[in-house]
Amino acid sequence: MNPAPVLRHIREDFAVTPGRLHGSIEITLQVMLLAAIAMTIQLPEAALAAYLLFFAHKDNAGESMTTALMLLVAVTAAVPLALLARLALSLPSR
Repeated sequence: MNPAPVLRHIREDFAVTPGRLHGSIEITLQVMLLAAIAMTIQLPEAALAAYLLFFAHKDNAGESMTTALMLLVAVTAAVPLALLARLALSLPSR
């Protein structure tokens, strides 16, 4: 097996590209803000929130907005359902 194609692919993936530093700093600041908020309100699944932040962060602004709106709708539906399930599980059975 010749490692040259694999090494060339790795070198291309890590090559310096325009906007990479800006994107790295932007996502770093977003994760820092997310961590501060998650620690303040004691968010139980902060890792999942960070994953969603990475998932929604795209180079294309239109794609980012679409993903962010879909995530907003999903979270808006999931939170009340989780609260209802928690309430239903905590009620004593008759």
